[in-house]
Amino acid sequence: MDLDDEPYTAPQPALDRDKVRREHAEWSQATFGDVGPVGPLKHLSKEALEAATEPDDLSEWADMQFLLWDAQRRAGITDEQITQAMIEKLAVNKQREWPAPKDGEPRLHIKEQPAPVAYGDFEEFWSAYTHPLAQDDELKDFAWDIWNAATLQAGTLANEGTIQAGNSPVIPDGWKMVPIDATRAMIDAAMRAEEDGYDAMHKAMLAAAPQEVPDGQR
Repeated sequence: MDLDDEPYTAPQPALDRDKVRREHAEWSQATFGDVGPVGPLKHLSKEALEAATEPDDLSEWADMQFLLWDAQRRAGITDEQITQAMIEKLAVNKQREWPAPKDGEPRLHIKEQPAPVAYGDFEEFWSAYTHPLAQDDELKDFAWDIWNAATLQAGTLANEGTIQAGNSPVIPDGWKMVPIDATRAMIDAAMRAEEDGYDAMHKAMLAAAPQEVPDGQR
């Protein structure tokens, strides 16, 4: 007989594995009924933690395999679908950056920092959000002040290399240098503002902001 004509015979371990898988599926269905994959997956996480404490215990590995099979079957996912997903995920993992391996630690890839959202001008920034409240027109004025302050700060930082050591950046008329985070006094002043509205609160906070003291003065 030509060897090419002989039917393919699966290795015995593969046959045994398929047999155990079928028997487990029949037992699980009869025992637990027609439920979804979430229960087995949650149980799988518990068994994985137990296996982590005793990685040489084959019974723990058997439990994890049973639960993985059961969850896959109950989710209606085929082996072919998982194989294809593994091929695609492996390609992704190969492109990722990974930290130096440490035994006993989970393997987490290094995530890229998301790029900050940049707006061309204030109107583009303001229109990116919904403003359902009637007082939002007043809030827009407050946001405009913050936008201008941030723009001034960005310009100052961009030109730091041209500022001589010991010199403070020039603050234009009508502007004031204030802390990045509001102080307790600034917050209290805003709460005590006699007039309602963001503009009054803003002015009260600016008035209560710490004053810049020139070097050598107290």
